[in-house]
This record gives sequence, structure tokens and C-alpha cells, in this order.
Amino acid sequence: MEKTKILAEKLFLISKGKTNQEKKDLAKSFVASLKKNKKFFLLPEILKKYKEYLKNQQATLILARILDNTILNEIKENQQLKKILKDKIIKIKIDKNIIGGFIAQTNDYLVDGSTKGFLNKIKKNIL
Repeated sequence: MEKTKILAEKLFLISKGKTNQEKKDLAKSFVASLKKNKKFFLLPEILKKYKEYLKNQQATLILARILDNTILNEIKENQQLKKILKDKIIKIKIDKNIIGGFIAQTNDYLVDGSTKGFLNKIKKNIL
């Protein structure tokens, strides 16, 4: 694995769960470390890999409407969904067109538990 990718992944992992201020402090010391070790020229490539890594660590949960935390947690705790989402950062998106239910989406998977998706499957089977 190339050095910039390793550094980007480590930077992501150590910044996970930190406050914005802690992330800023971490970024400052990371840049200072690169300068000190005369590796500052690697920064653009590290940031590019960091963004790619961040994108791969995200999942989108599409809902028909805003749900209360209890129901949202029930969805997130679904065992099959947990296998797919793993430790991904979940972004909530509202799309009234799905009528009800949810759609979970990562770079690799799409789980359609929406009412619209269910109705489309029925329609497809009838036709």
C-alpha cells in the first residue's frame, strides 16, 4: 500500500469521533509533522486519498420523513442492515417520493425497504 494512502487512512481513523476543534488541532500538527519531515509535498495526494477514504466510509439512509430517534435507532440496529453499514458514517436524507420505509445506500450496496420500491416490485411482477 502506498504511503499517502496509509497516512490518509491513519489520519481518518485518529480523527474519527473527535470534535471540530480537536480535528483542527490534529490537522495543524499533521501539517507541521509533514513540514518537519520534509514531506509537505505529499499533502495534496494525502488529502485526495483522505477524501476517497471518507467517501467509502459513508452511507446514506433515505427516509420519507423525519423520524424520532427511537425509530431511527431501531432501523440502525437491524442486524442485516448493520452487516451492510458496518461502522460507516450515516447521513440522513429525506425523500418524500419513497412514500414510507427507508433506503440504505453505500458505495457497494443498496437496500430498498421503501414502500415505493415494494409497490414497484409488485407492479413488475404483475406485468
